[in-house]
Amino acid sequence: MEKLEMAQKIGGMDDLIKQIKETINEKNEEIEKVEKRIEEVEKDFDKLGTVHFTVPKKLFDNYVTFFRVTSDAIPALIRSIEVAVLTVLISLTIGGMAGYAFARYYFKGKNWLKLSVLFVRMFPGISIAMPMVIILINMGFMINQ
Repeated sequence: MEKLEMAQKIGGMDDLIKQIKETINEKNEEIEKVEKRIEEVEKDFDKLGTVHFTVPKKLFDNYVTFFRVTSDAIPALIRSIEVAVLTVLISLTIGGMAGYAFARYYFKGKNWLKLSVLFVRMFPGISIAMPMVIILINMGFMINQ
């Protein structure tokens, strides 16, 4: 563009002006082609690389259907909540008393008991279940059928 302006100011350079205008038109066409190609690539990339998350309109529809179809679902839900609350209360009561005893009193085997509680909490319950059953059977608390 600067060369075109200079050639027009000087005057008498019609061939040079035509050549510069042709070059400018060619470059503009190339820019348009590249921009179109970029738009096409962006559309293709949008299709391939973007994950669209949608929230279903009926989010709780399965729960509503379950409670409509099952006649005793609400009493079962109430029983489950009762069992959960009682389990928490019993666990907190026993755990609170055990924690108080560990914190305040000194007795023989205190460290071993604390270590055993920690050891049991380190592993999933199912991995402890079989050894506990074997120990209870050997102690005579469970009848082997």
